[in-house]
Amino acid sequence: MKESPEFSFASATTLPFLGRHLPLTVIPPEPGTPLFRLSDERFELRRDGRDRGASLFADWCAAWLRPHIASRLPGLAEKAGVTYSGFSVRTCRSRWGSCSASGRLSFASGLAMAETDLIEYVLVHELCHRREMNHSSRFWNHVERLLPDWRSRRSRLRELSPLLRFFR
Repeated sequence: MKESPEFSFASATTLPFLGRHLPLTVIPPEPGTPLFRLSDERFELRRDGRDRGASLFADWCAAWLRPHIASRLPGLAEKAGVTYSGFSVRTCRSRWGSCSASGRLSFASGLAMAETDLIEYVLVHELCHRREMNHSSRFWNHVERLLPDWRSRRSRLRELSPLLRFFR
């Protein structure tokens, strides 16, 4: 397995977002400017936030991911013919998502680093656990009905797994 990445929070570094690597620029502190933000296809980190760069990036990813998931999950749940009791986005170091027996879905904030089709795969995967709380052939049949190319997506997502360990 690949080692966990270490990101530098200095200018000229890049950070992963939606399958791309966007440049990071360290900017001078200005009142009213967020400590970390995405601006014109680049990340900006205020100089006075550099010592917290990793946590600011993780928080930003989670904040970006919540509305993204909220806009897609209801339609995917309808297609899957399942319900869920809510979802959360949190820091996870070993799983992209999970589903509780009560129907609560959890997703790793690190998903924001993956391409959108891989995010969709994780959403579908967890929703299919509402039908089968295991990884039996019945479970994978449900996934395949919604995403015929799930094997390819799962393989690509596994390549990104070391990125999860970045989020502490």
